[in-house]
Amino acid sequence: MAAALGALSGARGQASPLGQADGTREMVALLTRLGAHADQRLIEQRPDPALARYARGVSDRSDLRSRLVLDAALAYDWLLAGRSRDAVVRFQAVKDALRENPTVLGRHFYSLVRGHLAVAYLRMGEQENCVHHHGTDSCLLPIRGSGVHVEKDGSRGAIRELAEILGENPEDLSARWLLN
Repeated sequence: MAAALGALSGARGQASPLGQADGTREMVALLTRLGAHADQRLIEQRPDPALARYARGVSDRSDLRSRLVLDAALAYDWLLAGRSRDAVVRFQAVKDALRENPTVLGRHFYSLVRGHLAVAYLRMGEQENCVHHHGTDSCLLPIRGSGVHVEKDGSRGAIRELAEILGENPEDLSARWLLN
């Protein structure tokens, strides 16, 4: 996308007084229009199918297995709702409990939680830097100036989780792509 923006900017050539090329301003306007028409309810109600399978039939928090499944589902809901930091905290607590009790839900659930935790860290980094510390260079490639992350917890957490995933499964293409 950044390359396309660069091509648009170079093709149009004109820069605004604030230094933004016409193509960049047009892309911002397009993304603003698309965002205004997004149906937030559809985003918030999109369950993760794998988490949903684990949660089927779980209605109370009476045992550790149920608590972990419900906590992971809640963390996922928070992630979708934009509460990335809350999602990180909850996913991390579930991951820690699974490490201490590896037989409660098994490796698949543990891997699922770790993957969502990595994405929650990525989103947290994006929100804390691209949204809260937005500048003219935010979220554009090449990264420079005000686009360089000030808050590093999100990116460092994502790197740690993705490296851990790849340490156990070097063939995990999703983790490899996200780490890249």
